[in-house]
Amino acid sequence: MQITGVTVPNGKASYPELSPKVYGCGQERASYRGHEYIEHGGSNPGFKTHVIRFPQDGFGVISLSNDELGNGLMETVKWRLIDSALGMEPIDWTVRYRESHNKRYKESQDITPRPSSPKAPSSPKAPSSPKAPSSPKAPLSPKAPSSSFAAMHETFTHRAHGPFSPCYVASGPTGLTPGCNAASMSPVVQDVFSASPGAL
Repeated sequence: MQITGVTVPNGKASYPELSPKVYGCGQERASYRGHEYIEHGGSNPGFKTHVIRFPQDGFGVISLSNDELGNGLMETVKWRLIDSALGMEPIDWTVRYRESHNKRYKESQDITPRPSSPKAPSSPKAPSSPKAPSSPKAPLSPKAPSSSFAAMHETFTHRAHGPFSPCYVASGPTGLTPGCNAASMSPVVQDVFSASPGAL
């Protein structure tokens, strides 16, 4: 499978051994110490995964963690295993990631203090006059769909993900299906409704 980078999420390499990264087809592609790799990671609260493959070298490394802050540990172990598999002198990634973590932590603690005696403005701000629009815009008049939302309800099926039935949720139970009615009454959806009345 040919994976071609479409975007550049990391235009500058974070360390001399790494290249900038390109992203495409859900994968990142870059090189490490002259060896091209393809990788992808994932994360849920309490669980992290990372898969990196070296196609030309014929191996890959999968790392898993159940630590919310396990990125540094996962990266350290990953690069150490890769150095070993490539037969290269290991780099001390522990020191690098510790320094990086400590720097980010220190930066997060730096705050701009409030002035001890702030100065009042020299003169009150004059009210601004409203500006006339440069060209009048026609009001939007969206048209209702020709079919009812109930008629558009459909179940989609995918071999990997199984059946999926999207719901139209306006502001409460819509009478589409028991599943949609239950979804619209869930506490999360109700929180959205209460936070933005009339927005949906």
